[in-house]
Amino acid sequence: MESPELAAVTVFTVGTLVAWSPLLSIERLRALFSAPTAYFPLNYAIVGCGLCVIQCISYLGVLVLTVGTDMVTGSDVATILGGVFAVNLLVPTVGALVAVSVLSPRGHWSPDGTGIGGRIALALGVLWYAVVTSALFVLIGFAVVVTNLPT
Repeated sequence: MESPELAAVTVFTVGTLVAWSPLLSIERLRALFSAPTAYFPLNYAIVGCGLCVIQCISYLGVLVLTVGTDMVTGSDVATILGGVFAVNLLVPTVGALVAVSVLSPRGHWSPDGTGIGGRIALALGVLWYAVVTSALFVLIGFAVVVTNLPT
């Protein structure tokens, strides 16, 4: 049994993690992935996958709030895309705020460090995440439309 939905979420998640990984060269962003385990790559995968799953659930929420159980029409597309782009900025912003509020008191993260300041790095990370997820959403959506065209 094949699951195109699971494949789309997997492509979205892997694409997001790969496209966001160059930002890990910034020490203050890398420090955000110091928990829940002591192994950095595992932390990045756990946190990144969790964030992407929340992102995809948020997309479902946008669709349900926009069209409910009806068919998506051409007039709904602009509303859906606007909601998706808003979610693409809101989810990483909330994730960053939660991470900072949880990790800072425990001594795992502080805005101070070498190189780019923590707050600037965090804002850069949130914006880049929003760009990456928006691009992937559009590309995957286009691929779904093209593969479902009548032959």
